[in-house]
Amino acid sequence: MFLTEMHYNLGPVTIMFKNNAVYRIMLNDLNSEFTEPADAPAAHSIAIKLLQKYFAGGNPNFGAVQLYLKDLDINSIKIYNFLMKNVRYGTTATYSDLAAGCGLPKTAARYIGRIMKNNRIPIIIPCHRVVSKRGLGGYNGGTEKKKFLLQLEGAVW
Repeated sequence: MFLTEMHYNLGPVTIMFKNNAVYRIMLNDLNSEFTEPADAPAAHSIAIKLLQKYFAGGNPNFGAVQLYLKDLDINSIKIYNFLMKNVRYGTTATYSDLAAGCGLPKTAARYIGRIMKNNRIPIIIPCHRVVSKRGLGGYNGGTEKKKFLLQLEGAVW
């Protein structure tokens, strides 16, 4: 596994790569000692450049970033793929909207919430764009980080 840490207004962002694919993005306040090794594959550079563009206020196409999802269940993959394809930069969707879009009953909103909470690749799998009908909703990285990301994108919730 390769690890890279970058620093933004949001705080440190640590990216883990497994088999040349993004495995995890951590939006935490841990100050780790990880840096990208000199022999890191080119696939890592693509992910890093696109994340740099995102944090600079751009709208990168993360479609070129390979994600390591092999260990996830099929429903999570289906929901994450729907989210990445349909809830675009600067927009939001409710948990029940996401459930309905994935062919689940709107009452599956809590199920969607659990899947969003378990998302280990935030930003690229944009779980921060999924909000509650009554407001912001939760976020595994903390609601302040969710607000930051939505404001960066100019989204209204």
